Amino acid sequence: MLKLRRDLSRPVTLLEMIKRRENLKREQLHLSIEVYEKRYQAQDFAGQMLAEFASNATKASRPAFAPIYSNQYSSHHGAMAGGQGVASGSGAGVYGGSGSSSQY
Repeated sequence: MLKLRRDLSRPVTLLEMIKRRENLKREQLHLSIEVYEKRYQAQDFAGQMLAEFASNATKASRPAFAPIYSNQYSSHHGAMAGGQGVASGSGAGVYGGSGSSSQY
């Protein structure tokens, strides 16, 4: 039973990926048709308006990542360097010193 499940899981995954690919292709086709219809309505036969919109879209786009200028853990890291550890407070001695194994 497990062998059958293992043997069928890969084809099922492949079929799901093919189904997703075909749905995306169909959606892209519908969007392309819609773009061509809008261009026809706007009488943009040479594609000048489309090129203008595409250039404006690339200028206004955000970068793929934002650089980090300050580390959010810098104050915590500085506290550990000063000799203060994370294991302070009420739960600091849970594992050490008692010798009894009844806690865990």
